[in-house]
Amino acid sequence: MLAGRAPASMAKARHLILLDKAMNACLAAVEIYNKPRIAYREETFAILMLNAWELLLKAHVVQRNHGDHRSIEVTEFVRKKDGTQGKRKRRKLSRSGSPITIGLQHAINLTRNYDSRSSIDDACVANLELLTEIRDNAIHFYNVEFEFAKRIHAVGTASLMNFATAANEWFDKDVTDYSFHILPVAFQPPDTANLLGRSRQVAVKGLLEHIASQERSPSFQGGMYEVTVPVELRFVRSRARDAVPVRVVTDNDRAVPVAIKEDDVWQQYSWDYKVLTDELRARYSDFVQNQRYHDIRKQIEKSGKHHRVRYLDPRKKVGTRKALYHPGILTEFDNHYTKR
Repeated sequence: MLAGRAPASMAKARHLILLDKAMNACLAAVEIYNKPRIAYREETFAILMLNAWELLLKAHVVQRNHGDHRSIEVTEFVRKKDGTQGKRKRRKLSRSGSPITIGLQHAINLTRNYDSRSSIDDACVANLELLTEIRDNAIHFYNVEFEFAKRIHAVGTASLMNFATAANEWFDKDVTDYSFHILPVAFQPPDTANLLGRSRQVAVKGLLEHIASQERSPSFQGGMYEVTVPVELRFVRSRARDAVPVRVVTDNDRAVPVAIKEDDVWQQYSWDYKVLTDELRARYSDFVQNQRYHDIRKQIEKSGKHHRVRYLDPRKKVGTRKALYHPGILTEFDNHYTKR
C-alpha cells in the first residue's frame, strides 16, 4: 500500500462527501448574507443556496442508490460511424473529461418519486423555484427597495429551514451546532425605490407579486417544509397585562425592555395533543399510542421543552387548560422511536 493513502475500507462514502459540500455551500451563503456592507449579497446568497440544495439532493439520490455515483451522472446515446443515433448509452463528459452530473431540477424530480419522508413537498419545491427566480433576475435587483429585501429574506429563511429539515430527515444530520440563520433586514433602510429604472421596477414588482401568490397558496400549508418564513422583530414598550416580560441582558439599566405578546408565543405552539399524536404516527415506524408514549411525552413536558399550557384565564392560571406543543418536540421523540 502506498504511503499516505487510506485503504478503500476507510474511504468516505460518496453521498457523505456530497453532503459535506452541501453544508459548506449553505454556510457560505449564510456568511455572505450576514455581511450587510457587501453589495450583491441577496443574489449571491440565492446562487450559493441553490448550489447547496443541488448538492444535498444529489447526496440523497446517491444514498438511495447504495452509493452508486452513476445515479447522478448524465448519459447520452452513442452515435454510430454514419452519424446516426445508436441504442447504447455512455456517460456524458465535460471538456476536461469529467462526468457531467444532473442539475437541480432533475435532482428534484428524482427525489419527488421517493416515499414521503425521503421526498420534498410542493412547498419546498415552490421555495426553490422562488430562489431560482431571484437568481435568474439578479440583474434587476441592485438598489432594491425595502419591501423586496424583506421578501428575499422570507424566501431565504424558509430555504434554510427546509435545508435543515431535509438534512436531518435524510442523513440524521443535526445542524443545531451551525449558525443556520440569516440576519433580518435593517430597521431603517434607505429609500432606494426611485433609483430603479422603469423596466427594473416592473421586473421587481412582478417577482414580488409572484412570491406573494405562492405564499397565499393553501396547497402549501401544513407540511414539513415552507415556501417563505417572514421574520419579524418588534420592540414594544407595553404595560398590557397579557404581555410576557422579557429583558435583554445588558449592562445598561436604562435599556428598553422587550415585550412579547401572548399571541406571539402561542403562534409557535400550534400543535395540540391530537396533532402531535398524528405527526408521531406518520413519522415513526414503531410508534404506538400506548403507556410508553404517554410516559415519554410527560417526561418531555416536565423538562419544559417544546411544551406550554394555555389556561382559559391566563392571568390566574385557573379554569380549562390545554396542552400545546412546538413542532420542535419531534427532535425529542427521535431519541425514542425509529423514523420511517
